[in-house]
Amino acid sequence: MSENIDMLQLIDTALAFAAIMLLLSLLVTVVVQAAVSLFGLRGRNLLWAVTELLQRVSPDLAVAVVKREGAMVDAVAKARVKAKELLSDPVLGPTRNWLRRTLRPPTEMTVKDLAHLLEHHKVNVGVPDAARTIGPQAVDAIEKQISGWFDLVMRAAGERFKLRTRWITVLGAFVLAFALQVDSLQILNDLSDTRIRGQAIEQIDDINRFYEAAVSRPEDDGTAERARATMDSVLTMIDRTEIVEFRPIRLSQLGGDLVNGFWGKVMTLLLLSLGAPFWYGAIGKLVGFRSALKPKENEEAAKA
Repeated sequence: MSENIDMLQLIDTALAFAAIMLLLSLLVTVVVQAAVSLFGLRGRNLLWAVTELLQRVSPDLAVAVVKREGAMVDAVAKARVKAKELLSDPVLGPTRNWLRRTLRPPTEMTVKDLAHLLEHHKVNVGVPDAARTIGPQAVDAIEKQISGWFDLVMRAAGERFKLRTRWITVLGAFVLAFALQVDSLQILNDLSDTRIRGQAIEQIDDINRFYEAAVSRPEDDGTAERARATMDSVLTMIDRTEIVEFRPIRLSQLGGDLVNGFWGKVMTLLLLSLGAPFWYGAIGKLVGFRSALKPKENEEAAKA
């Protein structure tokens, strides 16, 4: 029986720790979303994708493999200018109307959307002129011509975007760990207290629901008000745990603040770099383990 109790306490500690990491990861996620919105990374990423695509499907905009680097740069710049022209066009076919927005650039596109734009701007993509005489047929012909490259380039663009957001996540984790001095080893030590551990565990359902609501929101729902509300809610839940204490680093004592709890801060940086989805999944697994052990503990207690 004592072994089951010890194991249950260990799982409770891990569960409480994962809940804290999920809350801290949500703070980092807010920072990442704010950076993506502020710098227009989704729109920039789509511009990159369309530029790459034009270099591959348009004979007029293809980048020639030449020895003179300047000529290649000029060709890339020409494709980029044409991509900007396409993405800033307020006229799109009947498939969508998101390009009519004037306050933000488009952040996503389908092959049908791009085919409409290429036809509207009469961009040469290797489709015979005879196939471009009638609007709907012309769009279908262009879509068929570019679909293979479109899928390939958009996958590459998706990986490129993930890599950039990963670096922003690491930067946000660094700021949280070192600028605000969040020590994971100290958090683990505090969780040895049964009362504190219990307070964190009691919030797990609320934390999970909050996370699920946050990830189910549309990606373009990234207003400053929404980000501020999300951050306020997360900070409130963190305060309830009575574990994490943010202590902004002091310039007058920079050396001491950096050295104090250094390895715990490094641990925080590494753990938060895993991202909120990892900690959400970890909580689900730990809850399953805990549920499996609880009945055994109750049975042994009844026998005793």
